[in-house]
Amino acid sequence: MTLRSIAAAIVATTVGFIFLSTREVAAQGAAVRVLVSNGMKAAMSELGIGIRAGAAKPDIHTPEALKRTLRDAKSITYPQDGASRAYIEKMFESMGLAVDVKPKIILAQGSGPATESVAAGKAALVITLFSEIVPIHGVEILGPLPGEFRYDIRFTAAASATTKNAEAAKALMTFLAGPAAAPTFKAKGLEPR
Repeated sequence: MTLRSIAAAIVATTVGFIFLSTREVAAQGAAVRVLVSNGMKAAMSELGIGIRAGAAKPDIHTPEALKRTLRDAKSITYPQDGASRAYIEKMFESMGLAVDVKPKIILAQGSGPATESVAAGKAALVITLFSEIVPIHGVEILGPLPGEFRYDIRFTAAASATTKNAEAAKALMTFLAGPAAAPTFKAKGLEPR
């Protein structure tokens, strides 16, 4: 089941409220009505690299340094079903590393298991959203992808076009897009928008 199909199922059958990437909202089309008037922005999370807490910190501050770090890594993991998988694999190709890193890749079912494998020492690096690294004990953010490889996922709150609780959904979405939610977003690895 993909994120898109899960989102569609939630929007169609639950209370009519969901928090998802802006790309997924666009993919839902008429099934989703966005009730926030802030240009569909609530928060964003950067794609970056996580390492085991306390491990040596390789340099990823430039595209060339990132390329060396990926080439030298013993293993690399990322979510098999993540929204950023295609981007990560395209990045490997554009760096000329796809063949070199292929034997080092450990795909995981979801960002939680991918990040947890770094905490357990089963993988050296995880490439995923900051918001997926922050909650896992034993893993720390090394940094964002540099330069032309910088990438983020933006999130919004949306309501089903058929929700019976439009005013409550609108109030919640307004709160999520406002300054009172910002500290919670930041603590979870999301940047308020």
